[in-house]
Amino acid sequence: MMIGQFLYFAGLGFLLDLAAMFLILPILILTTHGFTVLIEEPSLKRRFGREWANYAERVPRWFPRLRKAWINTSVDFKSEEEEWKL
Repeated sequence: MMIGQFLYFAGLGFLLDLAAMFLILPILILTTHGFTVLIEEPSLKRRFGREWANYAERVPRWFPRLRKAWINTSVDFKSEEEEWKL
């Protein structure tokens, strides 16, 4: 969600030709990252303990692991005949 907000502000700055937006955007990104790492994540670790630690190990902080998600995806489609037999 945060990456989407950053892209939105960058696009808005580009669309409206606002050079100031590109000066403010790095400050916004660093502030958000600092809040997440220094305040939000320790709070979640205290609240959820080992469950949060396991989650944090599996899920990247900012960018999803798209390649791994595609490799582990397997879809089994039934034919129409098989579905009607149910």
